[in-house]
Amino acid sequence: MSKKEKATYPSCPYCVNPRLFQEVLAMKPDEKNIATHPQRIGPYWRVMPRLRADWSFEGMAGTPTTRGDFWLITYTGDEFAERLKDFTAYMIGQEVETKPSQAPGPFLASSMDRLKHGAAWRYGLYFAVRITHPQTKIAVDLHWWPTHERMVTLRDVPDEGATPRDLRLVAEALKFVRVETRGRPGGFAEIELIKAIQEQGEQVTQRGVAKALGTSDRTIREWLTQQGKTWLGFIEEAQRTEIV
Repeated sequence: MSKKEKATYPSCPYCVNPRLFQEVLAMKPDEKNIATHPQRIGPYWRVMPRLRADWSFEGMAGTPTTRGDFWLITYTGDEFAERLKDFTAYMIGQEVETKPSQAPGPFLASSMDRLKHGAAWRYGLYFAVRITHPQTKIAVDLHWWPTHERMVTLRDVPDEGATPRDLRLVAEALKFVRVETRGRPGGFAEIELIKAIQEQGEQVTQRGVAKALGTSDRTIREWLTQQGKTWLGFIEEAQRTEIV
C-alpha cells in the first residue's frame, strides 16, 4: 500500500479504541455473517478429516456473528489441538470500502474480492485476535491494519506482576500468532507451499508448485528432506489444512 493510500485509509479501530475487545464481546450478537469466513492454518488446530474432492471439512472453524459494526468469531478448545484445548481465541473483523492488502500471518484475514452485503459492495477484513486462558488474567492481543504492521499487546497484566504460570501461558499463547518462517532458505515459507499445492488442485505436481513459487523442484525436495517429510505425505497434509 502506497503512502498516499495509507493517508486516505480509515483509522485502525484497535488503535483508536484499546477497549475494542471488551466492548465487542459485551455486545449482543445480531445475526450470523457468512460472507467472510477465515480458514485455518498452523500446528495448533485439531486435524479434521477431508470429506469431499472440493476439500470441504467437517465443520468450519468458528461461527461468525455480527456485533454492531464488527464481526466476531470465537475459537474454542474443540477447534484446537489437545495440548491447547483450554485456550480461547476471539477474532474481530469488519467491512471496509477500500481494498485491503493481504493480511499477514495466522488469525488475520482479508478478502481480495469484493463481497456483496445488501445493496453495497465491500471487502472483509479480520484485523485483531485475542488469546485467553482461564488460568491467567493476562490476554494476548494481536492486531494488524493495512496502514501498519502486526502489533502484539499484553492486556490485564496484574499490578503485582506476572507469576511463572502467567509467563508460561503467555509464551504458549504467543505461539498462536507466530508467523511460520520454516523453509525460508529455499525462498518460500511453509504457508506459501501449502497455498500453491491447494491452488493446483488434484493435478498438483512438484514442478508446477515450484514454478508458482518461483523456485525449483530440487529446492522443494531439499526443503522436504530438511523437514523430514515426503512429497505425497505433505500433499495430504496441505489438503487437510485450512488457511487464515
